[in-house]
Amino acid sequence: MYQARIHITLKPTVNDPQGVTVLSSLHRLGFISADDVRIGKYLR
Repeated sequence: MYQARIHITLKPTVNDPQGVTVLSSLHRLGFISADDVRIGKYLR
C-alpha cells in the first residue's frame, strides 16, 4: 500500500488574504518577528 503526503499552497505571486489576517493577528499577540505567513493544506 502506498502512502502520500501532499502540501498544497498558493503560488508565491498570488496574494494570500488568510495569511495576511493571521500575520496581523500574530503581530497583535506580540509575535513581531513573523515576516510572512502562508496558509495551505496538508493531505495524508
